[in-house]
Amino acid sequence: MSATAGKLFGAARGMPRVMRGMFRTMRGMFRTTRNMFRVMANMFGTVENMFGAAREVTGMKRGQPELAGATSRAGRALFGTGRVPKETMTGKKKCGCGRAGTLQGLNPAGTRPLCFTANTGRLLPHTTKRMRQLKKIAALSAALWLVAGLHAAQVTVFAAASLTDSLKQIAAGYEKNSGDRIIFNFAASGTLARQIEAGAPADIFISADEARADALEKKGLLAAGTRKSLLGNTLVIVTTPDAAIRSPADLTNAAIQHLALGDVKVVPAGTYAKACLEKLALWPAVESKVVPCESVRAVLAAVESGNVDAGIVYKTDAAISKKVKVAYEVPAADAPKISYPLALLKDAPQPDAAKKFIAHLDSDAATAVFKQFGFIALSSAAAK
Repeated sequence: MSATAGKLFGAARGMPRVMRGMFRTMRGMFRTTRNMFRVMANMFGTVENMFGAAREVTGMKRGQPELAGATSRAGRALFGTGRVPKETMTGKKKCGCGRAGTLQGLNPAGTRPLCFTANTGRLLPHTTKRMRQLKKIAALSAALWLVAGLHAAQVTVFAAASLTDSLKQIAAGYEKNSGDRIIFNFAASGTLARQIEAGAPADIFISADEARADALEKKGLLAAGTRKSLLGNTLVIVTTPDAAIRSPADLTNAAIQHLALGDVKVVPAGTYAKACLEKLALWPAVESKVVPCESVRAVLAAVESGNVDAGIVYKTDAAISKKVKVAYEVPAADAPKISYPLALLKDAPQPDAAKKFIAHLDSDAATAVFKQFGFIALSSAAAK
C-alpha cells in the first residue's frame, strides 16, 4: 500500500513539470502561428509594392480610376468597363507591349501612356510584356510561399539540459533549410521521461542516459527501430577560480562544505557522479555535503554563484562557463559509460518531420557541431 501511495505522490509531484512542458509546447505553437501570419503579411506587402510600382509606371493611381486629363469614359475604359475610339489618343504608334493588334499613344491631355486594343476597342494602361510577366511571377511566388508555410511542420523535442546550446545551434540551421520549426523542452532526463509518461505531446526524446530510454521503451512509448546512441560525454569537477581541488579525494576536505550534484533520482549527471564517487570509495565521506539540483545546468549555476564550493558536471557544460574552472577531469576508467540515446516517440504528432530531423542529428554537419561543444560522437556519422 505504501509503495502505491509513494508512486501516486511521485506522479502528483511531477504534474506541475508536465504542465509546464505542455504550456511550453503550446506557447511554441502559438509563436509558430504568429510567425506564419507575419510571413504572409510580408509576402502580401511585397506583392502590393510590386503592383504599386506597376501603377506608377502605367499612370494608374489608387482610388483614382480616371486618368488625369482624360474623359470619364476613357478612364472607365482603362479598367475594362467601356469602349472608346482610338482617335481619343494622340501620338499613336505601333505598341511594343506584346498585345496583338495594339497601338500606343497618349491620353487626350498627353500626360499618360495608353494602349488601344483593336480587337476589343478598349483603352488599357500601357505595360510591357516583361512587367506583366513579373506580376504573374510575384503572384505565383506568393502562392508558393503560402503553401510552403501552411505545410511546414513543428517538431517537438524533449532533450537533456546539457544539450541546450548545441541543439539550438543545430536547429537554427536546420529550420532555414527545411522550413520546419523545432521546439525544445530542455530539462533533466528523468523529468522529461515522467512528462512523456504522463502524456505530454512530443516527437523526439533525447536522454542523457540509457536508463530513462530503457524505461520508456519497456512501456511501449518509443517507436520501434528508431532508438540509437548518439553521443558520449565526460565528467569533470568544477570549482570557483580560487578553490584548491586537484583530485576527487580533495572533496572530503573540511574546506569543501557543499558539493552540488544533480538529483540522483532524475538527473543522469548526478547518477553518474554518485557512481564515480562510490567506485572511488568517497561517497560515504561526501554524501552529507551534497546539495541536490534539478538539472546539470543548475549544478553549474550553483558553482558560478559561489553558493557551493564545488560541483560535478559534464565537460560540455563546464566549457560554456567563464565563471568556473575545471579542477579535475574524471578518467573514463573511473566513471560509468555516459551515453545519450535518442528515439522517435510512438505517438509523435509529426512522425515524418521528426524522422528527418533525427537523420539530420546523425549527419556530418550536426556531428561537427556536437564535437565543437565537446561531445563524443557515437553515431554512424562519427565513423565516417
